[in-house]
Order: sequence, then C-alpha cells, then structure tokens
Amino acid sequence: MSSIPHDHAAGHAHDEHAHHPGGLMRWITTTNHKDIGTLYLWFSFIMFLAGGCLALTIRTELFEPGLQIVDPEFFNSLTTLHGLIMIFGAWARRRSWVRSTSLPPSSICARRG
Repeated sequence: MSSIPHDHAAGHAHDEHAHHPGGLMRWITTTNHKDIGTLYLWFSFIMFLAGGCLALTIRTELFEPGLQIVDPEFFNSLTTLHGLIMIFGAWARRRSWVRSTSLPPSSICARRG
C-alpha cells in the first residue's frame, strides 16, 4: 500500500484501455486456454448427445427382429457414423482438452490474458 493518496481520475483516461469483445465474439475469438478448454468440453458434450441419438435409433431398429424402421443401408451408415462421432467427437476431444489445453498451462502457472 502506498501512503500517498492517488487521484485515479486526474491522470488516466479510461478510454485508452484495450476493450475485449463480449458475448459470443468473446468465445469465437478467444486465446485464453481455459476458454478454449471450455469450448472443447461443450463440443464434446454436443457430440456425445448426437452420438447418443444415433445409438437410440440403432437400438430402436434392433428392438424386435424383423421390424424395419430404417433401411439396411441407412442402418449401416448410422452405425459407422455413431462410432466416428463417439470416438473422434466425444472421447478424443475431451481427452485432448485434458492433456493439451487445460492442464499444462495451469501447471506452469501461465498468466491469463
């Protein structure tokens, strides 16, 4: 603490400070490692829900033998797409967030900004 009183309004113009974007543009243009990690987790969660919807369609098709809800070719496509989304969209993104985006900068005490 300083024993000399400072008048902040007299010497500084607050209009000169850099203004960072807010709202949606903050998330789109961010370079902060924790925000990027949060985006990784949201993307992973959305892909998990999309893969879950595909899995429900697959399980609905397999519910009763002989009952055709979707075409066989579409069923094969659903199975392939479900596997790709769950592996590369949900699981790998969450794993890469933990290993490369969130932990190392926090471990080396990186500054935010």
